[in-house]
Amino acid sequence: MGIVEDMKCFMEPKSVALIGVSRNVDGDSFNPLKNLINYGFEGKIYPINPKADEILGIKTYPHIRKVPGDVDLGVVITPRSAVPARVKECTEKGVRAVIIIAQGFADSDSEGRMLQEETVRIARRGKTRIIGPNTFGVINAYNGFSTALPHFELETTPVGVISQSGIFFVGLSDIIFGKAIDVGDCCDIDFADSLAYFEDDHDIRVVLLHMEGISDGQKFFKAAKRTSTKKPLVVLKSGRSERGGKAAQSHTGSIVGKDEVYDAVFKAAGVIRADDEEEAENLVKSFLTLPLMKGKRISIMTWAGSTGVITVDACEKYGMDVTDLSEATLEMIRKLSPPQWLPLGNPVDIWACMGLKGFNLERFRDEFKIILDALLYDRNSDGVVVIIPDFLALFSSLWWDVSVSVKEAAEEFPSKPIVFSIFGPKGDLAKKLTETGKTLVFNNCERAVRVLAKSNEYYEFVQRNQE
Repeated sequence: MGIVEDMKCFMEPKSVALIGVSRNVDGDSFNPLKNLINYGFEGKIYPINPKADEILGIKTYPHIRKVPGDVDLGVVITPRSAVPARVKECTEKGVRAVIIIAQGFADSDSEGRMLQEETVRIARRGKTRIIGPNTFGVINAYNGFSTALPHFELETTPVGVISQSGIFFVGLSDIIFGKAIDVGDCCDIDFADSLAYFEDDHDIRVVLLHMEGISDGQKFFKAAKRTSTKKPLVVLKSGRSERGGKAAQSHTGSIVGKDEVYDAVFKAAGVIRADDEEEAENLVKSFLTLPLMKGKRISIMTWAGSTGVITVDACEKYGMDVTDLSEATLEMIRKLSPPQWLPLGNPVDIWACMGLKGFNLERFRDEFKIILDALLYDRNSDGVVVIIPDFLALFSSLWWDVSVSVKEAAEEFPSKPIVFSIFGPKGDLAKKLTETGKTLVFNNCERAVRVLAKSNEYYEFVQRNQE
């Protein structure tokens, strides 16, 4: 049996045994049985608790050997000392997959390490695969399944996550993960195995990795490179500093290694590295929303010359080119009748082009789109960064709402990304731009440029590795 079929026992089980599930179902009881019922999971559920005959109306068994049918997945929710015996019972029952929730194994003391080694030996003899220990297990919103103790909101978003911490099951600020795998201490199932599941998963378009460390770098490299040719992988690698590495060792028992080695592996495998949670979310959103940045040439529209200069600096910092606009593009902008003394180029100063001649609010959206279209049409431009204040937070007239114009431009030029940096407080315009589903709004122009640079990094990897 291959690894994908093994992983389906975790992610798409037809039957699950909850070994050691609590009888307490009150309020926030952290009860996975209660969660599965509330999620509407349609598979068979076998609660295992020797002190109960039923929980929430479902027949409960004293141990897994008494379960009458086959069990795809066993979720062990016992103290660590009882885990080896429960796993042995699972192997004797023929359970193909086991999730171990408990902490205190390789991430703790010598006794915990011995318990983990014993558990792994038992599982291997019985040809049973393990996720964990020290894990929340898995979430699959597409079939209403979760092994996590807390109740999390499920949403069928096309984003997966493989993490070494259950906190990622909460999601990011604007993203709930459609599928999640918490590999925990990685005593058996690891990042590479999890990537094998996501590689050809049509539900998931982007995968985020939260990684503290790996033990088999070559296995990970092969799996990551194979998967990243099919869909973007974004990694948030922690434990970069000496102290962070020690913290990772105590959290999951991870082998952290030198950060520059991880950098080289990620780059060679086409995995896009994020420096923090905000950038990780920005990258995931960009891969879901925007066309890939197919070159390094950026055109800039700015409401003020100062923010244009800041954006030019960001382009230099991240290896992007501030393109020279073609004469045809400059001629299209001249039709707006900017002052003759105004030098035209990249960045394009929107206020100087549109406002200094005598501002006509009713023509603002049309003229805004003329500039945006000109930059998108330019063959020297691969993408556009727009830096403006949130007009609808500053002014009352809806003539300032450029979101429809942006949506139209994005649809007319579907191969080039358009990104916004909103300077100052955000209001309805930032929301409307996001709701178009055609652009992204960033907190500053450097974040916007960095996302385009990493989008281009991924595009170039895919081009080099096309079959």
